[in-house]
Amino acid sequence: MRQTAIWPGRFQPFHHGHMYNLLGILEGYQDVELYIVVPIIELTQQNPFTAAERVEMIDRCMSCAGLAVKTAQFLPVNPVDSRLAHLRLQDVVPGYKVVFAGEEESYRIFRDGNYQLVRFDPPAERISGSIVRRQMLDGQNWRQLVPQAIADYIEERGLDRRIHHLPDGNKHPWQGRMPELDH
Repeated sequence: MRQTAIWPGRFQPFHHGHMYNLLGILEGYQDVELYIVVPIIELTQQNPFTAAERVEMIDRCMSCAGLAVKTAQFLPVNPVDSRLAHLRLQDVVPGYKVVFAGEEESYRIFRDGNYQLVRFDPPAERISGSIVRRQMLDGQNWRQLVPQAIADYIEERGLDRRIHHLPDGNKHPWQGRMPELDH
């Protein structure tokens, strides 16, 4: 029987390290329906892409790669309340039983839940969203660090230039101020 699984993360942006881990997940857990879930957070240089943009760029990347992975977005919890985090995520992805955790924060939130928690290590060649964003800010070649579909999406919309106009911010989305919602 197929189980529903989530992989929560910022994905600011989705890069080759994420793709490496994703391919490992899909190879090792062929019986799961996987959702990549992203928090809705305020825009800063640390978080330069909206949840909708991240969902759209990841969806495009999955389609180009021929991978059956779904995406969803959720409102984070402030301050971190793991019970509330579980409830919010169950609202957007009902019935998930497996959680893939790459970040320490995700692991901490889900370790006490009634889930199969799977941790994975980063690839040997360390790639991070911080490196990609730093290269964008410094005008360096960041495209080589992300899948082609992600690079194309970012450039088509000028999102690599937007980062220069955002405030500096170093809050983790689970700890940040709740974003203002449009009414």
